Amino acid sequence: MNELTNTIKQIVTEADLYCYDVLYEKENDRFFVRVLLDSLSGVTIDDCSKVSGLVSEKLDELDPFEDPYFLEVMSAGIEHALRNDEEISLSIGKKIEVRTFDQKYVGSLIKFNDGTLTIQLNRRDMVTVHVMDITECRLSL
Repeated sequence: MNELTNTIKQIVTEADLYCYDVLYEKENDRFFVRVLLDSLSGVTIDDCSKVSGLVSEKLDELDPFEDPYFLEVMSAGIEHALRNDEEISLSIGKKIEVRTFDQKYVGSLIKFNDGTLTIQLNRRDMVTVHVMDITECRLSL
């Protein structure tokens, strides 16, 4: 599955998007290959359609699964979790929600450097939070 995931990530990258995740899941009696997309400018239906066609062609070529499956290509969602440094870096300028063991901060991520997030809470207040203190980090509305 790692090789297939890397192939799909390459297809998504070539389409100028970010591959948030590739999932192979069973729900009830059906199998699903789910490709979750993200982008600095947002993900459109056209983006999903384009990637779906490209991934579908590659899956037909590789035929990696014994069982029939459904391919779903979609946005990772407007409030998806930021799971690593790359995803945090891609979110600079966006509104985020960060939880630590004892605090919750909501504001615009203005900088991410050396494991420290700088968040503009309002016009005057800023806070810095180190990734080691974060229990949850996600995009926010």
